[in-house]
Amino acid sequence: MDNVILVLIYIALFFLGASLGSFSLVIVRRGHNNDWKSWLTGKSICESCKKTLEWWELIPTISFLCLGGKCSKCRTKIDPSHFLCETFSGLMYVALFVMYQIDVLTLPQLIFSFIVNTFMIALSASDFLYREINVIGVYILGGIGLIYNAVFNQNYIAIPIAIGLFVLLGWLCSKDNFTLIGSGDIDVAVCIYALLGTAFGIVDVILYAALAGIVMFFTLYRKGEKAIPFVPCLYFGYFVSSLGISVSQALFDLFQRMFQL
Repeated sequence: MDNVILVLIYIALFFLGASLGSFSLVIVRRGHNNDWKSWLTGKSICESCKKTLEWWELIPTISFLCLGGKCSKCRTKIDPSHFLCETFSGLMYVALFVMYQIDVLTLPQLIFSFIVNTFMIALSASDFLYREINVIGVYILGGIGLIYNAVFNQNYIAIPIAIGLFVLLGWLCSKDNFTLIGSGDIDVAVCIYALLGTAFGIVDVILYAALAGIVMFFTLYRKGEKAIPFVPCLYFGYFVSSLGISVSQALFDLFQRMFQL
C-alpha cells in the first residue's frame, strides 16, 4: 500500500474513532443527567457560559489543542475528559487497524472490534467519571460478544455459560438485599468472557485488570478517591489479552510440564 494512502487511512481512522469517542462521552454525560431527549438533537454548549459551540470548536482533539483547552468566549478551562476520550478512542482505532495489517485481525473482526471498543470506551468513561455503568450498554455489549464468539471463536460452550451468568446476575441484582460491590464490573467481565470465549482469556483479562487497578488505586487514593473505577482496568486487560499475550496459558503449560516430569 502506498505510504501516502496509508497515512491518509490512519488520519481518517483517528478522526473516526475520536468522533465516536466524543459522541460516546456526550451520551454518557447526558445520560447521567437524565437528558436522553437531547442526546441526538441537542447542541453542544460551553458548560460554563452556555455558549453554543461553532463547528470549528467541535473538531475532535484538534479544537481542544487550538483553543488551549479553554472556551473561546469565557476562557474557562474545558474538562480534559473530552480531549482524553477523543484522543484515546482515535488512537485505539489506529491501533486496531495496525493489528489488521499484521494479520492479528481479519477485516470482519476489525469491524466488530471497532464497535466493541467504542462501547468499552463509553462504559469506561461512565465508570471513571460517575462510578456508574449503564445496563443497556452492558447488555448490548454482551449481545455483540455472543455474536462475535459464535462467528469467529466458535466456542459454543461459552455462549450458554455467558447467558446463564447474565441471567444469574440479573436475578441477584433484583434482590433488595443484594449489595455486591462492583456488580456492574462483573457484568462487564461476563461481556468480555462472551467476546473471548475461553477461560484462559478471562483469567488473563482479570490479571491485567488487577495490575492496572493497583496502579489506579495508588493514583486516585492520593487524590482522596475511595471508589476505584474497575471497568477501565477491565478494558485495559481485554485489549492486552486481545494482542495474544497470555500469562495464564503460559503458567498452565509450565505446570503441566512440571507434573509430566
